[in-house]
Amino acid sequence: PQLINELAAIEEPTVLLLDDYHLIGSEEIHSSVQHLIDHLPPQLRLVIATRLDPPLPLSRLRASGAMLEVRANQLVFSNVEAVEFMDRRFGIDLDSPSAESLRQRTEGWPAGLQLAGLSLVGESDPQGFVDRFAGDDRNVADYLISEVLRSVTLEQREFLLRTSVLDRLTAPLCDVVAGVSNSADLLDGLERANLFLIPLDSRRGWYRYHNLFGDWLRFELTKTDPEAVPQLHATASRWHEENGSLETAIEHAVESGDDHRAAGLIDRYLADWGEVHWSRAAKWLIKMPEETVEAHALCALGRARFSMARGEFSGGWRWIEAAEAVVDRAPADL
Repeated sequence: PQLINELAAIEEPTVLLLDDYHLIGSEEIHSSVQHLIDHLPPQLRLVIATRLDPPLPLSRLRASGAMLEVRANQLVFSNVEAVEFMDRRFGIDLDSPSAESLRQRTEGWPAGLQLAGLSLVGESDPQGFVDRFAGDDRNVADYLISEVLRSVTLEQREFLLRTSVLDRLTAPLCDVVAGVSNSADLLDGLERANLFLIPLDSRRGWYRYHNLFGDWLRFELTKTDPEAVPQLHATASRWHEENGSLETAIEHAVESGDDHRAAGLIDRYLADWGEVHWSRAAKWLIKMPEETVEAHALCALGRARFSMARGEFSGGWRWIEAAEAVVDRAPADL
């Protein structure tokens, strides 16, 4: 009450900023701030900067129009802003394609652009750096470790690492991949903590990790537990196959290194020839060992199609002959 009285005595418009509010753990302080909000003098504006939604009556303030929220998606930089930022902050003159590529890699995250700029200083090949820039960049890694992950629990850290193999996350899938039963609560907590978890629908059913954060998590997982990576991909592949997501099941099967299973799934996918996304199929088949492709008729026909499209007719006939050999050996399979 004494503070409110003294603030009320100030005649000119005043802003009171409470920074890093997410570090507050005292319920007594939260109650005091709520009392301040309820009795705010008309010339005073209270600004709270926080990584977490504070335990204050946000719904009531939101419904009454008494609160303005500025969220992370409103703070991202546009391509033009990224170019200007790099020029003014670091004296780096990026061309528009390079700036757009960097903006996409960082998703316009200001701190990400700042970290990229620090790494770009003195770089002789800016375009090459932009193409390589990822979560394993030293400045990015140092920031994520020191500023972001120091507040997570061991359970959350393990969950983040194991689910980093997923392009899209949903609670039932994460339960299977991470080997837990509380993925819905963990995802909700990570989103509330603003840990680079981006909702993909209004119901918070599906999420994805920010590009740089996901890159860093995968890099860290590969460094700390490389043997787990193919196992996690295999688990994700089976879940997607059982839940009708054949394309995603193939992606994970290819990454798991189980070439025979991946080729079998690709054969199923190519059976509906007219509905095939050939650019995706090409990426899968190119990653597969040639002997595995030769053992699966439709995979071989898919390789033949790519060879023919590139004008490599001798190579195309080779794959057609491989497909015919599979059919001759086991005609009942097709």
